[in-house]
Amino acid sequence: MYSRRLTRDGWSVRQEWRSELLGWDGFRTDVPELRARVHPNARLAIVLERRLDGLRYRELFELEVPSGRGRFDLDGVEWADWDQAGRLVFLRAGKVWAAPVKGSEIAEPSGLIDLTADRHAPRETPHWAKVW
Repeated sequence: MYSRRLTRDGWSVRQEWRSELLGWDGFRTDVPELRARVHPNARLAIVLERRLDGLRYRELFELEVPSGRGRFDLDGVEWADWDQAGRLVFLRAGKVWAAPVKGSEIAEPSGLIDLTADRHAPRETPHWAKVW
């Protein structure tokens, strides 16, 4: 289901995922899936690597830029995409960041929202949700 959503949202498959079931030990990824989402100006792309090792699913993000351009650090990023305005938007350590894009240059990101203080609060289930 998630793979279908990625495809629908413009993440094209560059490399098919190949993994092996190891029984109770989970999985081993022999070849990770690579997907790319190209920026609307077609000069940049976000590359997503998906893998499953043991029972741990991981997504790693990298920004593909023209050669000679500086690297934009996406280490530790838990999610990344382009928004409607063409900005690079990403989630790192509970904070959502946005970085404007001009040509093949990415400006310094600014914080949109800090969600690190958010905590789960128990709630009573509404009556309508208890009846099927």
